[in-house]
Amino acid sequence: VYNRALRDGRIVRNPVMNVKPPVFDNSIVRYLDRGEETRLFKALPERLHPVVTVALYTGCRQGELLKLEWRDVDFRQGMFLCRDTKAGDSRWVPMNSVVRETLSILAGEGPEPGEKVFGKLEPRNLRRDFDKAVHKAGIAPFRFHDLRHTFASRLAMNGANDRTLQTLGGWKTPRMILRYAHLGPSHLQEAVEELARPKLTVSESLPKTDNG
Repeated sequence: VYNRALRDGRIVRNPVMNVKPPVFDNSIVRYLDRGEETRLFKALPERLHPVVTVALYTGCRQGELLKLEWRDVDFRQGMFLCRDTKAGDSRWVPMNSVVRETLSILAGEGPEPGEKVFGKLEPRNLRRDFDKAVHKAGIAPFRFHDLRHTFASRLAMNGANDRTLQTLGGWKTPRMILRYAHLGPSHLQEAVEELARPKLTVSESLPKTDNG
């Protein structure tokens, strides 16, 4: 309000210019467990299954997927190119068997190179129908972007190192890994429980001989 008044010439100085605003943690920790994933796909319209599947198994952003063209999909190398990403550059994204199969079915007999992979799907319509499915599945709050959280978190829980997470997520700095890659409670519980398991001594770990 004061800045607007300053621009309009109603005041000569912003009286709160030197007041430091509070800092809020706006990071959201949300990812799907396997049961929620199943309920989400049951609630989704069939036409959204491909884009949600690819997002879940690549960690790509919504905008990256909706801009993706067939000329950038290389089935032979098993990768596709995301151009002009949020980070300001382009990156190659590896496809696992699920993504390969999903895109192969979409490709059909051979689409035009300049044609978009997910057709004329609009961000507004995708967001509306995705949100409806989320509420129908009973997993709210959950955003399309949280599929990216799910991708990174599952990689981390499967043992992927920080460098791998940073590369696959397309992040400029390792700091973003802390925001996106969350370890599930059961995974953390298993990690600390490992400390309670008895360890063999050196002599106990050696193979036994006939002489004992």
